Amino acid sequence: MSQSPPPAYTEKGQAPAYPSVNPESFPSQPGYPQSYQPQVQQSVVVVQQPTGYPGGVLKFGRYPVQIRCPQCQADIVTGTRVELGTFAWCMCVLIACFWLWPFCFIALCIDSLKDVIHTCPNCKKELGRYKRM
Repeated sequence: MSQSPPPAYTEKGQAPAYPSVNPESFPSQPGYPQSYQPQVQQSVVVVQQPTGYPGGVLKFGRYPVQIRCPQCQADIVTGTRVELGTFAWCMCVLIACFWLWPFCFIALCIDSLKDVIHTCPNCKKELGRYKRM
């Protein structure tokens, strides 16, 4: 296959003049018409909102989440409060083990070490709990 050199520019800053191509000069393949027009297919996409949560269980975290309350069926942002849990007590004991017992109770005052309880602001029911351990 021989390669021809690229077309020359006619003037500075102008695009090169490429030769025109006639599509009818190409041989047609067997089974295809000479002027092949692709057909456009229309498809219908149905979007359905999930009825549950992935795996069927909502994973609560440290921060409030927006959900539908299973008790009162209202769309809400959960209220959160912290409570002492296993992780905070384990950290307290761990600090005491390193002979820092005067400071071990500081672990019980840090909110990021405590469990988080999610409640509905409408019906005040407990919806879930995030346990650090």
